Amino acid sequence: MKFIITLLLCWFSAIVSAEESQLIKIVVPFAPGGATDTMAKMLQKNLPKYSKYRFVTEYQVGNSGMIATAALAADRNNRPTLMVISSALPSMIASNSAKVNIDRDLTLVEHLGSLHGVFVTSPRSGLTTVHDLVKANPDFYSIGGAAGWMIAEIFKHQTGVTSEALFSKGESQAFVDVLNNTVTWTVVGANRAVPYINSDRANLVAVTGTRRLPELPQVPTLAEKGINGLEQSPWYLLLVANPGADPLVIRELQQAVKMTFAKDREDYVYLGVDVSNRPANLSNFLNHEIAKMRMIYSRIKAKSTQ
Repeated sequence: MKFIITLLLCWFSAIVSAEESQLIKIVVPFAPGGATDTMAKMLQKNLPKYSKYRFVTEYQVGNSGMIATAALAADRNNRPTLMVISSALPSMIASNSAKVNIDRDLTLVEHLGSLHGVFVTSPRSGLTTVHDLVKANPDFYSIGGAAGWMIAEIFKHQTGVTSEALFSKGESQAFVDVLNNTVTWTVVGANRAVPYINSDRANLVAVTGTRRLPELPQVPTLAEKGINGLEQSPWYLLLVANPGADPLVIRELQQAVKMTFAKDREDYVYLGVDVSNRPANLSNFLNHEIAKMRMIYSRIKAKSTQ
């Protein structure tokens, strides 16, 4: 009898161990409700259809994503841990906030598409076009993340606007600041702006990119209004893993991501994510982005010392 019980326990332990080996954690380094969170949950739902793995989302929030990034970079375990992060990653590296080497300390899995930034002004401001915004040149703008900040700074450089950034606790709070007329303008992801397309609580004045968004057809692009430099949105999502992750599993996951983008495309369009035109070489793309962001940081630092 003891032999049978021992055999059953070993069998049960083997099943649990096998199930655990097929469970992969997706880390979200920012607060719930943002683009990284919604993308992580979409991958958690869709990737099991194209792989043998199951996924669970875990939040590791703090210090603008640096805590989660440092923990992932230190993980030499063979078992993959994934993280969905935005263009905040190259921004952190460019500003020397994160001491991470993009090729040595992380496993680059996939570019998860671009998000279009939407320029939003407060209703009380009376600024209903992007040219109104440039002409008014408000003292401040509210921003909740590195990607939106990068878009705003490129916009300022191209137009001569000198608004100073007021950093909020996330994109949601930055948007609320504008809705409540506390601050004149902000830049948010398209998915957050869409519900306000016909609202009198916010003015959606322009979007990044070269084409108007299907979900915001009446909102012009900056390029239409003669403002260049943001035809390619610097706001994008990335899937990275710990440096020790099993390369064979990573290849399986890369294939699963490609499959979900092909088969479940509408899910990502609904999130406001453009999964077309993703870079073929992610390492080259990110190193180029880091170099570009370092130039922007240098320009801002030079201005602050004048």
